Amino acid sequence: MQVICGIGQLRNSFKKTVAAIGVFDGVHCGHQRVIAHAVEDARRAGGKSVVVTFHPHPVRVLYPGHFHSYITDLPQRLELFSALGVSACLVVRFTRRFAQMAPEDFVRRYLCAGLGVFKVVVGQDFHFGHDREGSILQLEALGRLHGFEVAPEQLLLKGDVGIKSSLIRECIVQGDLSRVGVLLGRPYTLRGRVVKGDGRGRLLGYPTANIAHGDVVIPPQGIYLGCVILRGKRYQSMIYVGRRPSFKSLSARVVVEVNILDFSSRIYGCQLDIEILARIREDRCFSSSEDLVSQIRQDESSARAWFARNPH
Repeated sequence: MQVICGIGQLRNSFKKTVAAIGVFDGVHCGHQRVIAHAVEDARRAGGKSVVVTFHPHPVRVLYPGHFHSYITDLPQRLELFSALGVSACLVVRFTRRFAQMAPEDFVRRYLCAGLGVFKVVVGQDFHFGHDREGSILQLEALGRLHGFEVAPEQLLLKGDVGIKSSLIRECIVQGDLSRVGVLLGRPYTLRGRVVKGDGRGRLLGYPTANIAHGDVVIPPQGIYLGCVILRGKRYQSMIYVGRRPSFKSLSARVVVEVNILDFSSRIYGCQLDIEILARIREDRCFSSSEDLVSQIRQDESSARAWFARNPH
């Protein structure tokens, strides 16, 4: 998939394009349907499918106090777009200046002159332009003027609940990972690079990889089970999310650490994808290292039993 960072990088190579437009944070099942619609229509017409996405998230720029981190960071989103068969992705840098653009200007500059669209696919709650004043009805009117079709996708439901990024973010914060997996269509995955820690896990007999996880939503503090993907291979793992209350001299920030079962290689600096599948207990403080190690042994036993019942 071709990635174009900014309208200035377009080289008039796009003709007969179907564009799917949105932030698509999470690339959840509803987003996947919008994008699949664009991919299929472009294939049938012998054209190109393009995702137009925005970064940073518009809410982060316009209402920074109301945004609570990403479900998937931009590199993850791009990989997911590519896996859906998208030909290209135009990443639009969202700024306060860009937010002032009139809907007509966005359509003319980005969709028509930039991408040469003949069809645009959006979710039913799509708005665009200054103060979100551009509605689907206005987009359809502009499409008639400029010669492209607009295809709004209805909100995808699971049961009687619409799938939205805000709902998924809330489920992650609440620790409802099974529901998150259903809404995303895949396990919730943290991506991060392994950084040097204090080595306490190794001293306790359970070495951990400390993860610099960036600005993504993390679940509540506790011990989780999941799979680490390293260099294309999956490893069963225990995952710690918390402030390490048993070691009060350490930083009070929330950390993510991974103990990969039956694994001993040094992986400092490596990038890991961590699929978080289930929570086995809450985080708590232990009065001694011996008590902590005893609990970790119980956690390991629980983990191996869980993976035996749920092979991944």
